[in-house]
Amino acid sequence: LHQRTRGTLAMSHLELVQAMGGDRSNVGHSLRTLEARGLITIGRTPGGKAEYVVLTPEGLQGTAEMKGRGE
Repeated sequence: LHQRTRGTLAMSHLELVQAMGGDRSNVGHSLRTLEARGLITIGRTPGGKAEYVVLTPEGLQGTAEMKGRGE
């Protein structure tokens, strides 16, 4: 389920994997890299599994800049 709140788009990790057409391990590695760079926040279950991904303000700014360059 996609939900727009205050200019952000949130989706579950599984939905993101399906939308990107990749496998969980590759997408998971990419998400951890983006999280380490401060571009996203990964929400996790109490057991530590990725549950959802949210762009940070820095991530939103980066996507806006990419759109401006036509990427």
